[in-house]
Amino acid sequence: MLSTITSTTALAIIAPSLSILQCLAQVARIRRVGAQGVALATWIVSVFGAEVWFGYGVIFRVPAELATNLPYWIMATWVTVAASRSQKRVRAAASGYLLATALAVGATLLGLTHPGRTILATVADVTAIVNYLPQLRATLRSDDLAGVSLLSWVAALITSVAWAGYGILIRQPAVALPTLVMAPSALTIVTMVTRDRRRNPAPIVAVAPATE
Repeated sequence: MLSTITSTTALAIIAPSLSILQCLAQVARIRRVGAQGVALATWIVSVFGAEVWFGYGVIFRVPAELATNLPYWIMATWVTVAASRSQKRVRAAASGYLLATALAVGATLLGLTHPGRTILATVADVTAIVNYLPQLRATLRSDDLAGVSLLSWVAALITSVAWAGYGILIRQPAVALPTLVMAPSALTIVTMVTRDRRRNPAPIVAVAPATE
């Protein structure tokens, strides 16, 4: 019993921390080299997911969802802004962001009713399941993945597994189920980005000798 509580507490800390690391690593990569190969749709869906899962955490009383998704929403918004600016798609990103937020508020309000709770849980699950798919598609199709952070997707892979463990321990299938798609998607992205880095290593910047 004690070990289960300890494991649950540990995962409730690890999963949110890695979710935030995922965003920070991606922002840092975009600032350094640009957003080539970054799927903007994945980050807009991430914003929507953070909002919906926060609502889920409130209604179903899942503390880790509350601790994760407020900072994750802020971080995913930051990535969305950075990527949209780099790709010069600010207007399209703003429209998608506002639409996602409106839908998330509607789904959460619907969850306040007893029949709506099932709908909210379903929307949250579907969102988490499809979240990585735009980036997976972009990764498989793009010849330039320089802007995709490898660290970000390694964190995403570990995060998805951590959420699965947390969901099982607290007996919330909706929290664990998305891992069945998220983990293989993240693993594929990690593999493809690693191959891209090997094919296209970062150029070595030569330092000019000092002259008098």
